[in-house]
Amino acid sequence: MSRVKVLTDLLEFSKPIGMLSDNLSTLDWDYEGAPLIIYSSQVKNVIERFFSGEITAKELEEWANLIECREDLDFEDEKREELENVINCLANPALEGEISDASCKKLYFTLG
Repeated sequence: MSRVKVLTDLLEFSKPIGMLSDNLSTLDWDYEGAPLIIYSSQVKNVIERFFSGEITAKELEEWANLIECREDLDFEDEKREELENVINCLANPALEGEISDASCKKLYFTLG
């Protein structure tokens, strides 16, 4: 499976978290090509799925952890700071606060 396909599946959360993680583990960590861009609409879509109960807080945390610090992903320029903050908060609930409807609503609205 190509890197772009694996990363697109991740950004769209189109497969179970375990499968996304397994697919990512087949990719080399170091990457020097052009990164795939993460758009605020993609992150908002995943948060909306949390609101609807389609994914759990734990899955949302694991998803954000899979995104955090990857060299082959980058954030859209217009929302870079906001997206970095949202992914950091979701990936680190022990440090940033529990993932809940209330916390996710705040994060969601920072993305516009």
